[in-house]
Amino acid sequence: MSLVWFRRDLRLGDLPTLTAAAESGDPVLGLFVLDDRLLKPSGGPRKDFLFRSLEALNEQLDGRLMVVHGDPESVVPKVAKAIDADEVHISADYGPYGRERDQRVGEKVTLVETGSPYAVAPGRITKNDGEPYKVFTPYSRQWMEHGWRGPADTSAKTVTWIDPDDVKGVKRAKIPSETETSDADAGEKAALAQWK
Repeated sequence: MSLVWFRRDLRLGDLPTLTAAAESGDPVLGLFVLDDRLLKPSGGPRKDFLFRSLEALNEQLDGRLMVVHGDPESVVPKVAKAIDADEVHISADYGPYGRERDQRVGEKVTLVETGSPYAVAPGRITKNDGEPYKVFTPYSRQWMEHGWRGPADTSAKTVTWIDPDDVKGVKRAKIPSETETSDADAGEKAALAQWK
């Protein structure tokens, strides 16, 4: 069994993490952790957008997204153990909290980091001396020269999804709903519609 821990990348298309999880051929559980450390400082519209994005992802998975409320450091290893997952697949997180969180979780379970939420991962494009660019024009030239990977060919059908109702010993949370709404459409389909 494998576990895909969704964080910033609430999509199924072009998700290298999902490609990596599919390589074993094992069934996969999709997990999102409602982390108070990230939720509490967030305003109503931001939380509303997140929750509607989670609803859209859950709909794409035919209701097979496991949502758990708690500290990822305890939740992720507990869920991995509950399904006998050998690996937890993630996209890289470059924020200070995300890096620290992943380091702590990685001490308890094997994290497989594949891809990132960015076209080109932070730190890959630097000046010849290894320092980051401070002026956009030279950075953009180097970025274009560097290029980026092509889209990963992934969808809800890339793996066989585990039904969260079959996971014992872990308390699921309902996806909350906010009364304060954001104006933006949420979810992968809405994001793709913006590109047209």
